[in-house]
Amino acid sequence: MSIIAKIVLFAFLSIGSLKACSLWAVCAKSNTTLQELSASGQEDLESQLASFYQESSSMLHGWSLLCYSDYTQDSITPIYRSNIPATSDSILYWSAVNLLLGIESGRIGLGHLRYATSGVNSIPNPHPWMFYKDNNSFSLIHNGTVDKTLLYNLLTDNDTDISWLESHSPQTFGGGDWRTIGWSNVVDSELILLLIMKAISLENDIFLGFQVAMNSLVSEGVNAGQLNMIFSNGNMIMVFGGSKGLFFKESSEYFSVMTYPPLNSIDLWHGIEHQELIVMDPSGIDRYPNFITTSVKDDSLELVPEIFQMSIP
Repeated sequence: MSIIAKIVLFAFLSIGSLKACSLWAVCAKSNTTLQELSASGQEDLESQLASFYQESSSMLHGWSLLCYSDYTQDSITPIYRSNIPATSDSILYWSAVNLLLGIESGRIGLGHLRYATSGVNSIPNPHPWMFYKDNNSFSLIHNGTVDKTLLYNLLTDNDTDISWLESHSPQTFGGGDWRTIGWSNVVDSELILLLIMKAISLENDIFLGFQVAMNSLVSEGVNAGQLNMIFSNGNMIMVFGGSKGLFFKESSEYFSVMTYPPLNSIDLWHGIEHQELIVMDPSGIDRYPNFITTSVKDDSLELVPEIFQMSIP
């Protein structure tokens, strides 16, 4: 990449970081864990998390980190949630980073810096949003803004069936019943997770359910640029969004995803395509660039990647 291109990209990322949340994720490959990474691998992740730390100065509503381990899949909770920028919380931030990278058999890590655009903003960062089902801990981190009324209508079939929301009430963080005065405290990102989990439950399939949920949002006019997200069940991560809404890279030991990659390694990162799904797990990476355009009406549908990338040996 030319120097001029880097300067333009740096300006774009700097301006963008003032207006949006920031996401980070890592998925270790099958021959290692986060704790077992080589010295160079540890150094690279620490560099990513140092860049993440600096970004937090403009993320006024907190940060959070989560880790999945081979030994724990049920009822996982984030390592730490903060309601202030990491740069104002440095001791706790770096303690959480050290814990994340040192958890025994840790395979997947997620991080979120929050700049709230909906719901209550005075609480510790509620990302990653968690949903517990069948002894699995599902998580979602999201960057974007989606109209909550639209999400409510999708979740309730236009207010004809509120049973899913009654069974899985959105959080209001002490602000009252979500059906009444508490609605203003509900965060759109949690409603997106509830929409995904409802579709997964109905389809009895994670991939197809995720696709149904994303198709329903896009068909209602939601731009994929407002749906930049990382979704995980502890065994893999699913990355979705608008063009270059998220960037990813592969090393010999792991996959990484960031909203704003470190400038000193930007040449190694690749932006996702518009409405693209990327699935990363310890065995490799699959890319679905036409994820939304694929019909979901066919009961015999199988998700077949249009691009398959072998892992680096």
